[in-house]
Amino acid sequence: MLVLFIACAQLQPWLAPESPRPQDVTLQGWVYDSPMSTERALDDGTLSYLDLNLVPLAEGEQPFTDYPGYWLVELPAAEEYFLRVEGPDHFPALWRGTAPTGNGITASLFGFERGPTGDFFGGVEDAIGLDIGLESEDLVHIWGLPNQNEDGVSTVWCEDLEVLHNQAGATEICFAVNDQGSLEQVDSGPVDHFFAFNMLPGDLVVRQTVGDEELEELWFTRGGDIVSAWYFEGLR
Repeated sequence: MLVLFIACAQLQPWLAPESPRPQDVTLQGWVYDSPMSTERALDDGTLSYLDLNLVPLAEGEQPFTDYPGYWLVELPAAEEYFLRVEGPDHFPALWRGTAPTGNGITASLFGFERGPTGDFFGGVEDAIGLDIGLESEDLVHIWGLPNQNEDGVSTVWCEDLEVLHNQAGATEICFAVNDQGSLEQVDSGPVDHFFAFNMLPGDLVVRQTVGDEELEELWFTRGGDIVSAWYFEGLR
């Protein structure tokens, strides 16, 4: 079971933030090879932080030689950012977040190691009957995992979701965990995972609409990216 590194797509799992507010904050914690396992830490790769105008902010570092895969970064307090997690045997992972206002100890962040990620998406391919171009450097994909409310129900419902890439609509694919603990494709109601595949790089937006409320998250993607919308905060 993954220990949360991020609470929704805003990356806010920070524990006991300090005060007063510093100009820069230090974030540190383990980074794992994939969401399927926390046994292998990412000790050969890069963590690149950019602001929302894609201006580089900082590069993550591994400060402790005895703890490979444990990363540290300094960021401006309360800065919104994109985070690229890359490794030699990984698909590029793109996150979006907001730095806290105080130093934080994080739990687990991850990349998308090719082997386990390919196996998982192979199962999704079989379930939906779609060829997913994971190995293509010309396509972009998104994998979302919504937060749950206090009753343990997903805060995102399938009918609320709209994925747009370069202002064009994509096909949202939703799954819920059934009573047997397996993923089952759904087209309405609470979802535990959502996907969109085989999109062109550029602007990618996830829009939720519930009544008069609307919420959007934007990522600027490059070819080959998997957008990680894990711990995504919904409107329900």
